[in-house]
Amino acid sequence: MPSPLVISIVVLTWILIVVGILLNFFIVAVTVIWWFQSKRLEIINIILASIGMSRLALILFFVVIFPWVPISDALFAVLSMYVTFCCLWFDTILCVFYCVKICNYNHPFFMYLKLRIFKMVPWMFLMSITASMICSLPFGWLVFTTIINNTTNSTNSTNSTQDGSTPLQINMFNIFILYLSGCFVPFFIFCIAICLLIRSLWKHIGHMTGSNVGLGNPRLHAHIRAVRTMVSFLVIYIIFFISSTFKFVPSMINNTTVQLLLNVIICWYPTMHSVVLVVMNRKMKLLLYHFLCC
Repeated sequence: MPSPLVISIVVLTWILIVVGILLNFFIVAVTVIWWFQSKRLEIINIILASIGMSRLALILFFVVIFPWVPISDALFAVLSMYVTFCCLWFDTILCVFYCVKICNYNHPFFMYLKLRIFKMVPWMFLMSITASMICSLPFGWLVFTTIINNTTNSTNSTNSTQDGSTPLQINMFNIFILYLSGCFVPFFIFCIAICLLIRSLWKHIGHMTGSNVGLGNPRLHAHIRAVRTMVSFLVIYIIFFISSTFKFVPSMINNTTVQLLLNVIICWYPTMHSVVLVVMNRKMKLLLYHFLCC
């Protein structure tokens, strides 16, 4: 009989999973509806739809597909890591887009990005998909190792499992290193974009204070709202990054309670990130409010 703590963790995990599926489906559905209504799809809506679809795929991978897939399936390991890295990269693209559109810097390179950001977003997606694929492919050949047993005369030793397949050993240290390597670059870019946003806001507030301009400026409010959103993303991102990294630490693999707690935090990431996306987007927030009221 599972303990009350384990039951509570499992129930909380499923609540987060269901809420995450519904919210991300809502984000994708709303952007598709806007596309059909306006006959054009804005860049920000493309980014939001991509984030929603990648998270739906991530949740479905680990909730629907994972229980039916052998733990030693290399293809599943590659695909699941690919979807995970895509989620992180798409979140980073959203942060970079906000940073370039809102920040005011006079550096020539930044001005170049500001003028060409709409044309660069598709290339960012292509780069993200390519980087995710490159980082996920090693999971297919560096994680699973064939167990070779030369003691053929022993009744307790065998070179194959009961179904005749070759037994495989999972190298958790390689998983840890590969996962950390795949997450580090988007996480680093995400942090840089957040720092640039905060620095730009700080300079903007200082300039307005020195010019005796009121702090009720609409542009300043938009800047503050964007920074608040991105800082919320950063906190959620850091919590997910740390928890998902610790999940693959070899010394913690056999601790069931710790693994369950880490699963809750990992499920918390796509759900809470989607909550922030909807709450900080006025149109989506109003649509969700009307939908819930109905």
